[in-house]
Amino acid sequence: MTYPRAYKGVGKIHTAEILYLIAACLSLVVSIMSAIGGNALVAGGYIVIGASVLMIISAFINISGVSTASQDEPEFKKALYALIVGFACNLGIVYFSSIDSLSFMSSICNFIGTFSQFLATFFICSAIIKLAGILNDPNVMQKAKTARTILMVALLISAILSLLSAIFGNNAGLLIIISIISVISTVLTIISLIFYVIMLSKAKAMLER
Repeated sequence: MTYPRAYKGVGKIHTAEILYLIAACLSLVVSIMSAIGGNALVAGGYIVIGASVLMIISAFINISGVSTASQDEPEFKKALYALIVGFACNLGIVYFSSIDSLSFMSSICNFIGTFSQFLATFFICSAIIKLAGILNDPNVMQKAKTARTILMVALLISAILSLLSAIFGNNAGLLIIISIISVISTVLTIISLIFYVIMLSKAKAMLER
């Protein structure tokens, strides 16, 4: 095994992204429940709590995994800084959401956090592409490039939606349109995460050799 720390780190990242994928699926369920309304919103509240817990656990495991992997490949260190900023923004979202007069700041934190995730994913995929090149594994390299492209599109759409929500939060008509696009964005995110998880699994197997 040429890169034992990268192997261990990517394994943790893989686990973290599986948890994040489950949380994203739960978020989609909540979005559908919100559209239905009524008693569905009560159940949706519990699902939101479950998804939030999974996301927090995923964030800690992800940061730990990237930190470990960075000991073998410096490119992971860039992802680590982005993940830390993203985690701080998530704490900001929780804090500002509890204060009505600062709800705008919550949307800003959401935008910055999503963009940080955008950067972290880019650097993680870039690190794996680099390792795949060194280990001469074109299959993993191509999967990493594909996963990176799809995730970049999904996260970029999500970041734009967060910004639009912050700017046009008081416009009911636009919020309906944004909500519809948000559901589509969540579906795209789930699809991209599936590609990402499969790629991480292949990368882990590559690093085990």
